[in-house]
Amino acid sequence: AGGLKSEANTKGIFIRRGEYFIPINYDRILKKNSKFSNIKVQPGDEITILKNITAIKIVGAVSLNTEIPYVKGKNIHYYINSAGGLNEKGWKKKIFITYSNGRAKGTKSFLLIKKYPRILEGSTINIPMKPEKHRDIKDFVSVASMTTSMATMVAVLAKLFQK
Repeated sequence: AGGLKSEANTKGIFIRRGEYFIPINYDRILKKNSKFSNIKVQPGDEITILKNITAIKIVGAVSLNTEIPYVKGKNIHYYINSAGGLNEKGWKKKIFITYSNGRAKGTKSFLLIKKYPRILEGSTINIPMKPEKHRDIKDFVSVASMTTSMATMVAVLAKLFQK
C-alpha cells in the first residue's frame, strides 16, 4: 500500500489482538521474510505503527520519573543517572526494558556480572521496587529456638564424649 511514511518507527510496530499485544520486528520481516518472523493477520486485529520517538522514559524506583533524549551508544546507566539514580527502594538486578513495539527484555546475570538490555529509541527503562522484608517476632523466636536447640545438642555431645 505504498510503504511506511518517513516518520514511522519501524521498531514500534505491533498487532493488538483482543487484550494481547504482539510485537512485530519489521526489519527482520523485510530481511528474512520467513514464516518465523511473519504473523498472519486475523479478523479484528489492529496494526499499530508508532511515530518515531527519540526520548527514553525512565520509570519506577528512581529519583525522578522522566524522559531523556536518546543518545546513540549510551548505556542504561547513563539514563538512570540522568534521572537522578536509583532511590533506596530500586531493585537493580530486576531492571527491564520495554521497547516501543511492546517487547520486554530483562537484566541477565551470571555470578556477579550483570548484562543489561540494549537501549533503543523509544525504549522505557523500568526499575521495580525491592520487596519489603517483613521481620516480625515469629522470625526472631524461630531463630532463637533453633540456636538454643543447636547449643543444647552441642553441650550434650560434649558431655557424652568427655567420659
